[in-house]
Amino acid sequence: MDTNFIRASSIDAYIVMKYGTNKLKTKVVTMQEKKVDWMEQMMIPVEIPTRNETISLQVWDQDELVDELCCSLSLNVKTILKYEGEENSMVKWINLYGAPQGYSGSNASSMNTDPSTATKWKGRILVEYFCEDIKHPLCKRSDITDNEVVNRVLEYMKPRNYQVICEIGQAICLADTKDYEIVVSIGKRDWKSGSPKRSGANYCRYNKRIDD
Repeated sequence: MDTNFIRASSIDAYIVMKYGTNKLKTKVVTMQEKKVDWMEQMMIPVEIPTRNETISLQVWDQDELVDELCCSLSLNVKTILKYEGEENSMVKWINLYGAPQGYSGSNASSMNTDPSTATKWKGRILVEYFCEDIKHPLCKRSDITDNEVVNRVLEYMKPRNYQVICEIGQAICLADTKDYEIVVSIGKRDWKSGSPKRSGANYCRYNKRIDD
């Protein structure tokens, strides 16, 4: 997020976690070797039944004048409730999306706030979540000092290889009668459909299979 003549692209990142009226914030960490290590645990109270089913996490870049919202992600409370107890936790990578760098205004703000409207991949975050049924839940942030937890999380950071298969069939109800190209993106990788095999009144037919 921060680029100048002295320092390469970097970020002084922190996360804000919100649920209802409760709010937690991680410490600010400057990116090193293209990654940010927080290793923090955040506990937030949830009452069941609830009218709010979403826990939001916002990634911010701390600046001298005004902090900048980089991107957001959402966690579904009902999904988290399936993992009761630390021994039954879920560890997963979640992709982060926001507005393209250098853009501002209402559209960029919307992309950085709502991941469903975002168009730019901005990295990924490794999270572990689980729930505990207790009488007096706390709203608390703490550093992770348990080596067993640290090692379990670091195990998921090891590189893995996957095969991507994507089939692109037909696009309908398009905004105009043009030969649209479909771009499939995962992280920094892009796969393109090329020109459609056939197009007409607001539709394009591709019949394209991508196997990589």
